[in-house]
Amino acid sequence: MNDKWMLYMRGSVTFGLGLAIITLLARWVTGNTILSSPQTLIQYGIAGSIGYAIAGGLAFFFLGLVAKRVRRSFPEAITIGDVLKEKLLPSYYHTFILMLLFMGAYALMVQFYAAGTLFYYAIPQLPLIGFGGFLLLVIYFGGYGGLKKLTSLSFYSVVMIFLTTILLPIYSYLQNGISPIYDGVKLYHPYLFFMGSHETVWFVSAAILVFTGQILTDSATWMRIFVTKPEKIGLAFQSTGLIWATVPMALLALLLFAISGKSFDHVYLLIQTMLQALDASFLMIIFVFFV
Repeated sequence: MNDKWMLYMRGSVTFGLGLAIITLLARWVTGNTILSSPQTLIQYGIAGSIGYAIAGGLAFFFLGLVAKRVRRSFPEAITIGDVLKEKLLPSYYHTFILMLLFMGAYALMVQFYAAGTLFYYAIPQLPLIGFGGFLLLVIYFGGYGGLKKLTSLSFYSVVMIFLTTILLPIYSYLQNGISPIYDGVKLYHPYLFFMGSHETVWFVSAAILVFTGQILTDSATWMRIFVTKPEKIGLAFQSTGLIWATVPMALLALLLFAISGKSFDHVYLLIQTMLQALDASFLMIIFVFFV
């Protein structure tokens, strides 16, 4: 492989702990996380939302154990395909590659669907412009820029993640108080506090398996693993899991604030309700950039 191709695939530096956490967070805090939070809250209540956050954190912990061993065993690998090529017979290798390509294409379609839905509610007057801008960003950073551009974008993504998950809930609850929000949710949506359903336990158990499978079969995640220092991989995944779990919890706090004074007709309208609840313009700008 020539130097330009290696730079495109692996970037210009080997990831330490901090950079590995940043790139993994930027990879996995996505539109899916935002869209899944309202659905989880309404269907499984507050207990389900907490379980959803825990499930994602545990998945990262389990994958850290696997990734550390794979990274040590295949120090020269660049993608998960390199590992499969060494471990499998040609017929099985091609089958797995086709499966990975299919799952990658499916994941990309889900991302575009999530982006389209979020832009529709964030800027309903110009949804196609927002979606077109998102498509151009994907082509530029992911298709043209390679891992080097994606790494530089990760810093800005993580800044917006922390601004959103820390600033917005704190501002909302300081402005309105915890008691009025709790009383409003209890009045309009008392079912969210119900914790006796066995479905929640099954949901959390399934979520751990689904999260683990998604991360395990994600080619972009493995590319980041193969450029991370082997001794840092386990701690990087554990730390990413802990930090990632705070994002659904922050979205849960925002959703409870948004619905504390009203009912709603459709679960996807919760995105619009949450946007409307952010009455300060600078909060709206922060959330839209986060989206």
